[in-house]
This record gives sequence, C-alpha cells and structure tokens, in this order.
Amino acid sequence: MTSEPVLAGFQTNPMLRYPCIVPDLFSVKECEQIIASCLPYPLLDDPTLQADPSYIPGIQGKRRLIDQATDNGWIIQRIMPAAAQLNHQHYHFDIEGVEMPHFCEYKPGQGSGWHMDFASDATTNRKLTILLFLTDPDQFGGGQFHCHPRTERSEQRQGALIVFPSYLMHTVEPVTEGVRHSLITWGVGPAFR
Repeated sequence: MTSEPVLAGFQTNPMLRYPCIVPDLFSVKECEQIIASCLPYPLLDDPTLQADPSYIPGIQGKRRLIDQATDNGWIIQRIMPAAAQLNHQHYHFDIEGVEMPHFCEYKPGQGSGWHMDFASDATTNRKLTILLFLTDPDQFGGGQFHCHPRTERSEQRQGALIVFPSYLMHTVEPVTEGVRHSLITWGVGPAFR
C-alpha cells in the first residue's frame, strides 16, 4: 500500500500571485474631478512610514486622507463593486470593509520603493490593495508601477483600477517629470489563517 502525498488533490490558486486590472473604470473627466477635489485635503503625517529606516522625507511623495463621508463618497461607491467582483472571481478573501482612501501625489524624484502593504502593526488586516490611476501617463515621466512577481510594466492607463493581494511586493519608480496622481485604499478583513 502506497501513501499519497499530503498535498494530493490540493489545488492552488495561481491568481493569489498576480494583480487584476479593470480598464476605464473612471473617465478622463472623472479622474480630473477626483484630482481637483482631493488636492485641498491636508497632508497625511504617516508615522508608520517615518519609522522605516529607509525613510527619506519627501522621497515617497505626498499623501492625503480622503473623507468618504463628504462629496467624495461616490469614488469608493464606484471602486468597491469592481474590487469585490475581482475578489470573488480570483482571490476569495474575507473582506469586511475598506480603509480611508489615500490620495497620492508624486513629483520629480519621488517614488515608492519595493514594499508590501501590511506589516506587524495596524496594517495586518489588509487583504487587498486597490489602486486607481488618476493621471494620464503621457503627462509624466517615470512613475511606473510594478508588482512582483509580474515585474513587467503594468498598464497604467488613466481611470484604470488595479487590485492585488496586499502581501505582494510592489513599487512605483521615481517620477522624472510632471506629476503623477493616484488613489489607494485597502480591503480589510480578519487575519489570514
């Protein structure tokens, strides 16, 4: 009698290692409206980021917290059904809500090094990273988004939404010219088990 391998019959989900993209979730006009409405918000003072030994002030760009209870609630109301559908089709994570979105602005010399979106702090309940590209890529140089292990250039079209597990390493190359804007939030839920 031969014994079966422990993983016999176990089927893996290859999508757990890759991002999904929803092209054209927002129109060009809507992206411009989001940028204009988010720029007046106060800058976020992020102590988690500043505690990182590699932190250099000004290099990571600027972030602003976006209050969903204001006129900007329509943004999350558009993003969440698309992200929920991708989660249902590909990732199957228990998502109970979303964090307050961050509006991100990168100017020349600013980017974001390779990182994951959760750590051993309050971010441990992040399951999905949900990123909306707001700026036409013809309006800035550099600033390319990459997600490991799929490190080839991800399409970064204005109005496109990219969703991926928050444990995937990702980066934004430094912007070389112009200004790059994006909106990011996280689907949160109980701890992985």
